[in-house]
Amino acid sequence: MISKVIIGTRYQAGPAKIYGAWSQVKQPLSTTVAATGLVNISTATKANIFDIGVDYVLTPNLHVLGSVIYDHADISRRTVGATKASTTQLNVGVNYYLLKRTDLYAFYTNQRAKDANNPGVINGAYSSAPAGDVGQNVVRVGIRHKF
Repeated sequence: MISKVIIGTRYQAGPAKIYGAWSQVKQPLSTTVAATGLVNISTATKANIFDIGVDYVLTPNLHVLGSVIYDHADISRRTVGATKASTTQLNVGVNYYLLKRTDLYAFYTNQRAKDANNPGVINGAYSSAPAGDVGQNVVRVGIRHKF
């Protein structure tokens, strides 16, 4: 049985909205993890995720955003190899609101993995993630409309 706990808060300090969250996921080990080598974070029996960030209003239409997400996971193994794995993701970006529900955005993300396959920031499918204990950089630019 998978159990999840999430605790979060946010605070408005003038033009800055500061937020933070902690979550923990526990799951039984469904398959045997290889004895050595890098693993996917999704194979963890327990993971703690910390997320802190800020949304700063420069003008009513222009927001600057930044956040850090840190994931620390316990990995069960049959024999030897790392039993802890982690990923750290740094995000910075801007939103320019054209209308109440329509905005232009640009974001830069850097993600690094330690003792794990990098899960990727573009595609949630671990099968297409970089196959190594590496970092990656992503730039996203677009227009969004919320229905």
